[in-house]
Amino acid sequence: MKKIFLGLALPILSFSTLVGCEKKPSQTILETDTYTMYRDVSYGNHIRHRYDICFPKENKKPNGLLLYIHGGGWVAGDKEGYQQEIVNTATTHHFVTAAMNYRYVNYKSIHCGEIMDDILNCVSHIKNLAKQNDLELNKMITTGGSAGGHLSLLYAYKMKVKSEITPVAVISYCGITDFTDPNFYNLENKDWQKKITSMLEKASGQKLQDGINDQEREKLLDISPINFVDENTVPTILAHGEKDNVVPFSNAVKLNEKLCNFGVKCDFINYPNSGHELGFDSDKAATTAQKAIEYYEYLN
Repeated sequence: MKKIFLGLALPILSFSTLVGCEKKPSQTILETDTYTMYRDVSYGNHIRHRYDICFPKENKKPNGLLLYIHGGGWVAGDKEGYQQEIVNTATTHHFVTAAMNYRYVNYKSIHCGEIMDDILNCVSHIKNLAKQNDLELNKMITTGGSAGGHLSLLYAYKMKVKSEITPVAVISYCGITDFTDPNFYNLENKDWQKKITSMLEKASGQKLQDGINDQEREKLLDISPINFVDENTVPTILAHGEKDNVVPFSNAVKLNEKLCNFGVKCDFINYPNSGHELGFDSDKAATTAQKAIEYYEYLN
């Protein structure tokens, strides 16, 4: 079964670190009749501070950005999986599209808070590069699967005021919404429980024991998108598998309920036959794809 979100092959949560001896990439530019694509643009000093971006060529100047954020459990994955997707989306819908890398988390200095700084810096660099291409980017949608879905939600909710390009919507596929969800910590499979706990510890920088004390809860809530919902939260698409054994389905249910309580537009699309890879509900995938196209109107 091909691993898919929205019919696209995307990196998802993985517990094997794929970091090896990486060679620092050099920026390249590809010009065609329909688009200009910059690859491996540097937005910082770290080897992971790179993004790809596609500017469509058309008469109407777009002012919207769709930013793809990859998954991989915050310890793996890469923007490379989105190369063709950013081209297809840019040339079909006529707005700027980009896919970014970010620093992987560890037990020491890099956690999800530092990744938020990476996204802030990447967005700032994208805005400046757009200006060099005679474009003023004012609106953005963040999207991604799994860890990328979590980061997309957290950035759109928590960093909205700080972002140099304002998030106007977010599309998440199986993203974590609440690190304090008890369903993360009560798994019958103890080996799988250890892997899940290790993932959460790396993401939060917080060692987790049986149960969650007040100090741990505070750190977990600081990287939980659900903790930053209010009446000004951006419209949200949540696509989630009911049989997900990585990110509990209850995560999506709880976020949808809170968004609705605050009167925030939310399209919650459940996949009844699918797990974390969303691979067994083609009708739901089609619904999600159509809904995403409707959300692109927020970039106009």
